[in-house]
Amino acid sequence: MHRVLFFDLDNTLFDRDTLVVACSRIVLAQSQPELQRTHEAVIGALIEQLYTIRDCRDLTRWLQQRCPGRITFDQVEATYTALIERLTPAAAVISLFNDLAACCRLALLTNGSQARQRLKIDRLGLASYFEAVLISGELGMAKPELRIFLHAQEQMHCAPDACVMIGDDLTNDIAGAARAGWTTCWFATKPSSAHPHPEPYITIRQLEDCRRIFLS
Repeated sequence: MHRVLFFDLDNTLFDRDTLVVACSRIVLAQSQPELQRTHEAVIGALIEQLYTIRDCRDLTRWLQQRCPGRITFDQVEATYTALIERLTPAAAVISLFNDLAACCRLALLTNGSQARQRLKIDRLGLASYFEAVLISGELGMAKPELRIFLHAQEQMHCAPDACVMIGDDLTNDIAGAARAGWTTCWFATKPSSAHPHPEPYITIRQLEDCRRIFLS
């Protein structure tokens, strides 16, 4: 039985949070150049609340609260998209995926908009590795809903015990996949004092750990 590895995208295959912070710095500099000395305090507050930012609309609202009337959604979206356009493949991730694809089946299971998520995997050079690309914005359902995991199984024609969900979000990725009966692999990218429930079956600290776990 071939394992089917379902990867999350944001903060798993690339550092979305760094992109959000970079976008915010650019937008703040464009909108409030005269207040540049205060920007680091705003960015510091944003870093503490990145978990609340799901998309450009969330980021726009958050920034508008700090400088009302000066920042627009179109500005944030254009800046964020331009940063995505500049993403390049990471040699270490490409090497890992070359090895994983030789013995496992690979799929992407991500929340987000169709256009933006597909642009990311294209720029990261990962699109060709996935047998299926499952994006909430295309499907009308999202993690952690049980039905998106069941749909993913159907698309890959596999049983729950063959499925592994690899992602950074304890609710969307780990709890959602556990309800579907999948093996869960939590990519613990940031320190957390929270006790995860349900407990992930596997915890990794870097993506390269997948080589040791799934290729051994």
